Amino acid sequence: MTVIGLGAMGKALAGAFLDNGHPTTVWNRTAGKGRELAGRGATEAATAAEAIAASPVVVVCVLDYDAVREVLGAPVPVPAPAASGLTNPAEPGDVLDGSRTPGTPGTPDGSLTSDGPGAPGAVAGLLAGRTLVNLTNGTPRQARELARWASERGAGYLDGGIMAVPPMIGSPGSLVLCSGSPGAFAAHEGTLSALGTVDYLGEDAGRASLYDIALLSAMYGMFGGFLQAVAITGSERIPATEFTPLVVSWLNAMLTSLPAMAKAYDANDHSATASNLEMQATGFVNLLETGREQGVSTELLEPMGALLARGVAANRGDADLSALIDLLRTDPAQDTDLARDTDPGRGADFAEGSDPARATDAGSRDTGSHGAESHSAESRDTGLHGLGSHGAGSRDTGLHGLGSHDTGSHDLGSHGAESHGLGSHDARSHDARSHDLGSE
Repeated sequence: MTVIGLGAMGKALAGAFLDNGHPTTVWNRTAGKGRELAGRGATEAATAAEAIAASPVVVVCVLDYDAVREVLGAPVPVPAPAASGLTNPAEPGDVLDGSRTPGTPGTPDGSLTSDGPGAPGAVAGLLAGRTLVNLTNGTPRQARELARWASERGAGYLDGGIMAVPPMIGSPGSLVLCSGSPGAFAAHEGTLSALGTVDYLGEDAGRASLYDIALLSAMYGMFGGFLQAVAITGSERIPATEFTPLVVSWLNAMLTSLPAMAKAYDANDHSATASNLEMQATGFVNLLETGREQGVSTELLEPMGALLARGVAANRGDADLSALIDLLRTDPAQDTDLARDTDPGRGADFAEGSDPARATDAGSRDTGSHGAESHSAESRDTGLHGLGSHGAGSRDTGLHGLGSHDTGSHDLGSHGAESHGLGSHDARSHDARSHDLGSE
């Protein structure tokens, strides 16, 4: 194995491979970070090219995709110029001045590329026949672009999201989401399992990143709510340690409703079984007023209040919270994986009062399709690693729940910029992905 990037997470990854008997070569842009690992048996390479040449599997865990591209000499995507600046729309291979350069690589979506440092040289050329495992945080688009570039150079590509903090790596509670080349994953699943539980999400290289970002989005929503709650109670000098156990208990109870909400969304059945949108929108005003009265900013709450109001204005006041998900979509044309059966009678009502550009079918996630590409909810195995609680009274959905089952261990900030901690999940704690920020 080769591990490139030796921040706290990179060191943990290399250590896990060493602990499982895998010969490991390490390299970091800042020299000297591999000494401790060398003392445990790792080989510290002098250059990135030397590190890549040493192993059939190259794991990269650095600051961001710019750093990945710099290390690998990968092409840097360049946005196409505005249409008015070119005689014809941009095509793969166009360069910034609008001329055509035969043989210049371009991305399949029409964006342009320029070679990063060393792209024609030793580092990029060494990837042929190897598997590149990129565990650097990024977007689905970035993962897909890098996968195409790696494939063009004869390398297998796997993208991963590490849902753990560095001390968890190598334990069963460490979850590594993985997507990309099926052949590469089949060949190296056993080796990657040294890092913890590895969950393969399919051939689309962007899927692991999509799940990673979605899970972090849910996590930050939870933490934002906690910050607001402690600010409110703190305005009357109530110690956070006194109030927090109630927050943990309450959130765990609420987490049990998420699997049912997900099922309602996939089935396009938003019938409220308890508190409908109109009731919640009315009550939500009290959260805003209390914040103002207590001298606490409402900036974290206002977007949710506005979303509830939009749902009511769209004549969905009698619906459940799951009906709000479609209102968050700004580019429905992107939703090609799951277009759901819609009820035309409900579609017009739902569109009323919402963004005119999106006023199409109510419940369809592809709001421009009018159900033309609808698939039944039962036909799609989403493989979601949702946020359902495994606590008492919850539905055991088999999901990798992110609710804390240990009321004392929401770990955020204790690992500095590198840790997006998520809290304990019994023996299988899936803390949110630790990002190796500023580690080199």
